[in-house]
Amino acid sequence: MLSLSSSLNMNYLQTLKTEGTELENRGDLIELVENNRVRDLLAQKGYQLISFQNEYKATIPSAEIYYDDTQSGLAYPVTAFESILIDHSMARVLSHVPVLNKALIEMPYDTHRRYILAAFEKLKEVPALDGTYFVYAHIIAPHPPFVFNEEGDLVAHDTPFTLNDGNYYLREHSQKSYIAGYRRQVQYVNKLVLETIDAILAQSTTPPIIIIQGDHGPGAHLHWGSLENTMPAERFSILNAYYFPDQDYVRLYPSISPVNSFRVLFNQFFDADYVLLSDRHYYSSWSFPFDFIEVTDVALP
Repeated sequence: MLSLSSSLNMNYLQTLKTEGTELENRGDLIELVENNRVRDLLAQKGYQLISFQNEYKATIPSAEIYYDDTQSGLAYPVTAFESILIDHSMARVLSHVPVLNKALIEMPYDTHRRYILAAFEKLKEVPALDGTYFVYAHIIAPHPPFVFNEEGDLVAHDTPFTLNDGNYYLREHSQKSYIAGYRRQVQYVNKLVLETIDAILAQSTTPPIIIIQGDHGPGAHLHWGSLENTMPAERFSILNAYYFPDQDYVRLYPSISPVNSFRVLFNQFFDADYVLLSDRHYYSSWSFPFDFIEVTDVALP
């Protein structure tokens, strides 16, 4: 939420706060993502927003087109949240029935898989829509939990579903298993991304602009409460890839961070004159999300 609210508003949260944005707790970031500056600027130019449901709040339900597969033909038998409630209640009663208990554990993982796959499939359909669109898809992968191997096969689980990362995930898993699971899943996600890009490019009558941007890197060496026990170079190492239809990439540079992505885009394609900000990186703990410690010098490998 910290990363996405910053990049979609083209500024650092510290600056937004000094300019009057209310940032008291993590809940304020939901509003900042939904009603972001990029969305407003593109709406002024006639763009409608498309967004996709996921299990985080870092999505935009107020989009003009909002893909919510729980209300469509791809409806899931149970949501991730509902499955967690079931697992924490009925599982105690049914724990003596291994088959049923296993099914209860797997239900939210299956829902998670469906969210990921459905988003990629819907992205391929967007070029067929009439109109001009800003498409925002936040896909929770290769983020844990790891539900695919490198071939896309399902990975079985024996612990209740969570979207935990970093040290919270590692309470029940080893760093070695985290790294192995991440590596396998990212290989499959890479395949899905490439297939989706090929489909979008092949079907688009107007050449699209595409940004594939990670909001963070892996968390095998992340501690939500301790910078000393965190490896910033791991967490800040993201995929940040651009496709410009004019093939003019001179405004981009290797160390660009997401805070400047849309500044470059607006300057290049909408004749804006945004000054690029210094690319800086900050750590904050989960409990104190706006108490930032700059880690720029150690954030990049």
